[in-house]
Order: sequence, then C-alpha cells, then structure tokens
Amino acid sequence: MALQEILKSIFLISLLPISTSSFAAEFPLEALPPHITLDLAHGERPDWAPTGSDSYIFVDAPGGKPFEKNRITGELRSILPPGCEDCRIWRVYYLPNRDYLMTIGPARDHATIHIVDQGLEMPAWNMRVVAHEGVAVSRHSFQLAWSDGADIYYGDLIYGDEGVPTLENRRVILNVDELKARDQSIPGEGAGSTVYLDYHEPQNWRPPHDRELIFSRYGTSTTGHYSSETWMWNMDTDAVTNLSNRHAFYDEPEGIFPDGEYTLVECDMFLPVSQHAQVLDLYRMKIDGSGKNMLRLTYFGDHKIPGSDVTFKANQGVISEDGKYMLFGEGRSNTNDQPGAGFGIYLFDFAAAGIEVGVLPEPEILGKFDLDKDLYLAHFDLKTDVDDVHSVAGVATMLADPRFSKVRYHAVAGTYGIQEGLYVPAERVFDLAFGEHWSDAHGDFDEALDEVRSLSIETLNDGGSIWIADAGQSDFSAALVRKILELIPETIVKDRVHVVQHADWNEEVTTAEDLDFVKKFASYQKIPDGNAPGNGSPGFRSKTAVNWQEYVSDARLTEIWTAAIEIANRMHVNLRTRQECTNPDINRESAFDPFDDPTFQHLLLIISSFDRVPDLHSLGFLFRKNDGTVVLYALEKNVNKVSLLERDLTILTSELSCGDDAFRLKSHIDDNSISGNLEDSALDDLTFGEVLETLVVFLHYRFVIHFPGIFDHGSERIGLLCRFFVLLNSLFHSNKTSYTNSFRAD
Repeated sequence: MALQEILKSIFLISLLPISTSSFAAEFPLEALPPHITLDLAHGERPDWAPTGSDSYIFVDAPGGKPFEKNRITGELRSILPPGCEDCRIWRVYYLPNRDYLMTIGPARDHATIHIVDQGLEMPAWNMRVVAHEGVAVSRHSFQLAWSDGADIYYGDLIYGDEGVPTLENRRVILNVDELKARDQSIPGEGAGSTVYLDYHEPQNWRPPHDRELIFSRYGTSTTGHYSSETWMWNMDTDAVTNLSNRHAFYDEPEGIFPDGEYTLVECDMFLPVSQHAQVLDLYRMKIDGSGKNMLRLTYFGDHKIPGSDVTFKANQGVISEDGKYMLFGEGRSNTNDQPGAGFGIYLFDFAAAGIEVGVLPEPEILGKFDLDKDLYLAHFDLKTDVDDVHSVAGVATMLADPRFSKVRYHAVAGTYGIQEGLYVPAERVFDLAFGEHWSDAHGDFDEALDEVRSLSIETLNDGGSIWIADAGQSDFSAALVRKILELIPETIVKDRVHVVQHADWNEEVTTAEDLDFVKKFASYQKIPDGNAPGNGSPGFRSKTAVNWQEYVSDARLTEIWTAAIEIANRMHVNLRTRQECTNPDINRESAFDPFDDPTFQHLLLIISSFDRVPDLHSLGFLFRKNDGTVVLYALEKNVNKVSLLERDLTILTSELSCGDDAFRLKSHIDDNSISGNLEDSALDDLTFGEVLETLVVFLHYRFVIHFPGIFDHGSERIGLLCRFFVLLNSLFHSNKTSYTNSFRAD
C-alpha cells in the first residue's frame, strides 16, 4: 500500500473516538491482491450511496457512531443526528432520497429503526419498531423488511405533508412456524437437511423490481455446526426458495449485485469442514436455486494473525450501484468481538480483478419519462366535447413523432365524471390512432378497468412509472388507482403513479370522493389550462379555424384527422333525448362550434314544434305532435358562443356536403348531421311568432316553413325534403332580406 494511503488512514482514525482503535485493521497488506485496497483502517457495515460509487456510510464500531466518506476526495463527516450524542448506533443505510435509516438502541438485538434527514437538522424520528439485526432497504422505493428474530416484517416508509416519516402497512410476511411447516413439502428440506432455528434476518430486495426478498435462515448444519442458508421470498406469489442448498456449510447472504442475477454470500465451503461461521470468505452466487454457480472473491480465510491461531475472514460485503466496486469488512475468528464485527473497510475493484459485473442499462429518458419502463395512459372523457376527438388525433400526431416512437402507451375512451350531456362515440378514430392499444370505458367500464389495471401492475412490477393524462375527469383514474392498491404497496403507488390534470372544470365534475382519493394516493399534478392564453400554457384554443392540412402531410395522420373532423362536424343527436348541447363551456365559451367552420356555407334547421310551445300544442293550436318547422338560412357570419344559449330549444342541423352542389347529400341524412341545443326555458312560453323572432336574432336565417308530421317518417323523409329546401335556400342565398314567413302545409 502506498505510504500516502497509510498516512491518510491514520489521519482518518485520529478523527474518531479512541475506542475504535481496538477495531483497527490488521490484515497483512502485502498479502492483498492488486484489486483490493484498504480504504479505511477502522469501521464496519458500510453501505453505498443509492447511485454511483462516490460515497458510502458506515459505523466506526459496534454500537458506535455513524460517518459518511466521500471516496473521491477522502472527506469524512459525522452523520450523527442531533441530540444523539449518547446513542449507540448499530446499522446505517441510505434511503432512496439520501436520508438515512439507522438502528439505535442499547444492544444490536434491541435497536429500533430511526429515520434521519440528510441535512441533519432534525432529531432522528423513531419508528418504534425493533430490528433484531439488519434491515432490508429498497434502492428504488421506500419498502422495508426487518425481523424481530423469529418473524420477518414488511412496512412502507411514508413521508407526510410536513416531511415527517411514518412506517405504514406493517405486517408479518414470513412467520417462523409457517416456514417450518412449508419445509416438509419442499424438496431437499426437512429430514437430513439443516435444522432451522427460530432466527431469520432479511438482507436485500432483489433488483430491478424489488419484488423478491433475500433473507437468512439460521440453524444447525448436517455436520452439527452453526449454519445459515440463503433463501428468497417472492412478494407476488408468496413462494420461498432455498438458493444455496448447501446444508453442510455456512451460506449467509450479504450484498446484492445491481442486475439482480447474483448475490454475495459469506461462505466457508473452501474449508474441509464448516467452522461455525468463524472462518468465512465472500463468494458471488448465482440466484438460480442450485447453489452451484459460485465464485470466490476473497481469500482472507487463508491467513492468520501472525503469532496466533486467529484466522481472518471477509464479511459485510456490499456492491455499488454502478457495479464497479465492492466494500467489505475485515473479520476475525476465535475472538470475543461481537458476531459480524468489522476491523476496517476494504475496496474491491471488479475491473482490476477482471470480473465483469452486470448492471441495469441506463434508462433512456424523455423528460421524466423512462422509455424502457414507463407507461403513458391517455384518458378521454368525450362527454360532452366533440373537440375531444381532435385531442385523440393530436395525441396520435404526437406519438408519431420519432422522439416518441419508443413510448409505451394505452388510451381509454369514456373516462367521464358526473357531468350531464351527450357522449361522442369515436371508435373509428381510436382504432386509427391507437390500433389495439385502447379500451372503451363507455362501452364496458369494468372490462376497460381490468385491461388498464393489468398493464399498470406489469409496469410497476417492472420498476416503471405510470403517467396519466386526464383529458377529462379523474373518476376512471381513481378506480384504476384503487385496483392497483390491491396489489402494489401504497408508497410505490404514491411515488410512481402520476395523474396530470389541466382544467378546473374537469375537477368540478369529477366525483368529489374520487378526486380526493386520487390526490391522496397518487402523485396528482395540476397544470395550467392548455385552452387558456396567458397562463404559461400553449393556449391551444383559437377563435378562428386552423387549416390543419398545412401542418399534416403523413397519410396515416391525415386519415386520422379527417375522421376526427368528420365525427366532430357531423355529430348526430336524437331530438327526443332532451340532452344538453355537444359543445360545453371552456371558460364560458364554446369549446368547438361547427357553426364556426368556414366550410359550412349552407345549413338547414329542423325544429321540433311540438316540444317547443307546450302552452299551445295542448289546445291543438298550430301544431300537432310530430309537426316540424324547417328553417333555411345563409350563414352570414360565424355563430359563436353556441354553448351560452340556454335550455329547451333542440335543433338538428344538417350540413349540406357541398355548397356548389346542392344535391351531394349522402343516402342517409343522419351521416351529415350535427346537433346542439339552444337552451332557454323562457322560450317555452313564447308564441310561435315570438319563437321565430328570437331565432332570427341568433341565426340570421332566410326562410321558415312549418311542415306537419316530419318526424313520423325518419331520416329518409327528411333527406328528401332537404333536397327540395336546398333549392329554395340557393334561391335566397344572395338575398340579404331575412324572411320570417310561416306556412302550414297539409
């Protein structure tokens, strides 16, 4: 070892209490291979920072004080929490947010879990849970596992609004009696194998998904020595598996490799006979359940302290997240030190040793979206907005951009809340835009929920996040989160299920309990309304029509946009539904008005007379049940704010396909229709003439004809009549006089 490294280690020891000197390293440095160096001549139980290999934490002695070392600069700092000067600290771990977990108490088997903020500004928060030995801390979430000696427990670490952590969802996941009962049905266990004690210790969550827990089962080996076997528990199936299957020797799991393919074990299989865990070295073991794929990494067990019978051992190994290094401790046999005590911390360089360590690939990130793991859910209410169909085309256009080509997505139609009004069916547009990657919550809510839940559980189990764009209300999102919580811990859902909302109106018409639920249990983010200008959003809504063909040239996207606009422009509404208009308010203005489209040169209105003048039809005056009034007019200007007109004047507006060819109507007029409601309850009491006068103010029509029985014969009769009235409309198109004459035709 270089002189400067020795001097640096001596200097670092001088910073610590003198009591740690009895735990100083003594392994002969000249016996170390080039890929192993002494990093600290004191200390034990190191833990790497959540990312990289620049820093680690440790305790200076059993029941000692915690420190953090910057491996690059050599800087050493105390991480003792305020008010804990007399505390005895046994274990220290990094949490994913770089806070610390410490076990603090009078003895290693009576220490309680504490959480310490990384800024060391607050006293440690006591979770009031005894951890008999170590704690398994997830690198990717806030799930924990610990033991009271016999049973292993699970809990979710939850940070409250004030940043105060609590341990929630505590439960026993491995009961000692149930484990022993299971042994009777597991091949290789039971008679002739390890006799297990009532003593277990969790070690690590297996990456990348953290759905499997590696743990120790201590007992007596087949040769009568104190022993350990390495086991794994599956959170999803509750299955347990013996990974080492070496009942004559000692195999205790330690650090996990970053790809989750291997685990470290303290093992004595290099000895002729096991020595009660007194002589151990570190091995890399394949997690395949055979216990045969083993690679010995250290050879401390081949050396004794000069002039004594005390043999060295290597223990407490941990692997850095980048797979470059291993930290481990120097242990001793046949001494009175506490089990697992460390005498210095060593650094193992895998590259220098010629050992390739698998790591998880660097995620490909688009903003905050992990292209390898995450899922994008596009939720559309389609009630009562026809412009939602345009949004579907817009999302399809976005996903067609090469930058979004790797985005995994799924769309849902019909995710509406408690608002009244009509649903806009747009199956063809969804098929064109998303293929098989969409669900129909309007058609079958439960089936859609099951489909999306399955995708969501798969994503979360793979370590990904879910990003929900609520282009509408959050009722479906709330139902989805409830389903997810049945299988996924609350802390993961809160951390990795993101719901994004942009509109106050959408929140107002979401079921109140559902909105509160989503805000509480998911990562709920409210952003500025994208339809409104001047709030930092793109301000997508415009007063004038946009010639979208100038911006879309791709054939597939052109087909999607054409279909979306056709559905929006030709939305047909049954006159007898008495539903509200298809154009709801956005900031008290119409979201999409077909009347605003400059292609509408000739419009025809058919007004149900029977429903409009209730005070008169009961006397048989002027109107019979299925009479209608046909209104022809030339559109003088855009008719804005249709959604502001109020209740109970239902109209069916039929678009004439081409202004220059009055007869180019499709075979069914239903295919070329749009509907809306002019809503004003005051109109119920107006006379027929007053109704017409009111209409003239709003619609600037040309000619009105009352026609009895028009609604008796369906769309085909209406279609024939339309052809006739189109001719009339063309005659009056150039005439600037407004006609309000009414005809009774029998």
